[in-house]
Amino acid sequence: MLDATQKFGERLTKERLFDWHANLFPEVRKTAINSGWELGETTVRDQCRYCPGQSVAHKIHYEAPMAAHIDSEMRKFLKWLDSNEQEDPLLKASIAHLWFVTIHPFEDGNGRIGRAIAEMCLARSDGGEQRFYSMSSQILEERKGYYDVLERTQAGSPDITEWLTWFLGCLDRAI
Repeated sequence: MLDATQKFGERLTKERLFDWHANLFPEVRKTAINSGWELGETTVRDQCRYCPGQSVAHKIHYEAPMAAHIDSEMRKFLKWLDSNEQEDPLLKASIAHLWFVTIHPFEDGNGRIGRAIAEMCLARSDGGEQRFYSMSSQILEERKGYYDVLERTQAGSPDITEWLTWFLGCLDRAI
């Protein structure tokens, strides 16, 4: 999170994302870099499912894209993130978070890294590394609502209005 907010002006690259991931999971760094975005790229990745809480009778909330698509999707995402295609920086933060967690490039840690990406976009918007609010903390405080709207958005039509409305409301409450 500190790298995302203190170095907000730097480009986000695959290597930088791997560094963030390595800080979350130091034991997987060497293997992950050697195998691409995901450990067990074609076997584990193609069956990657998100199940918050992981109870015995768990519900599949999200099925990630197949491994073969991750690299090209991440290249598109990173190119868009560092472009000026989205003029409103708050909408860009919201879309960036949603897009990253939807691509789901890592086996674990996607939500935390997605929150760091949103914080980086917000720091870019503010033009400074110090802010008096934390979107990441607010999302954690509202995690049930976060997971509910994320699930509906990822399972429904390509209309992300509900996600944008929730994200901006959450940002307002964080501020």
